[in-house]
Amino acid sequence: MSWEKVKRHPTIEDFVVIGAGAQILGPIRIGANSRIGANSVVVNDIPPHSVVVGVPGRFRSLNGNSLPQPGLVDLRHNRLPDPIMELLQALTERVGSLEEKVGGLHLEDDHKIADAWVAFVAKEGSHI
Repeated sequence: MSWEKVKRHPTIEDFVVIGAGAQILGPIRIGANSRIGANSVVVNDIPPHSVVVGVPGRFRSLNGNSLPQPGLVDLRHNRLPDPIMELLQALTERVGSLEEKVGGLHLEDDHKIADAWVAFVAKEGSHI
């Protein structure tokens, strides 16, 4: 019911930059010196010194690389990291390396391919 005395709105700490069109939903906390990318949708608490991008918003810590001087706000929205693109690039590199490893296999039938795959997995173990 709307008359209940519960927190419904976000808490935005000091020196947070919120990009155009971003939505911060619910009683969450956005940590100090954080940056929220344009059109991101934030539904979870964000720790201080973080960058949030995407729908739903995914955050990445700046590892202490927050602001050049305390109290200054970095407004360079074109330099936000993109964790989803970083993940896709890492997966693309991994698939490429796996294709190179299995690329030398030219087998005639499915049974040989299955056997080769089982041997490959046994050899590589958890590195796949």
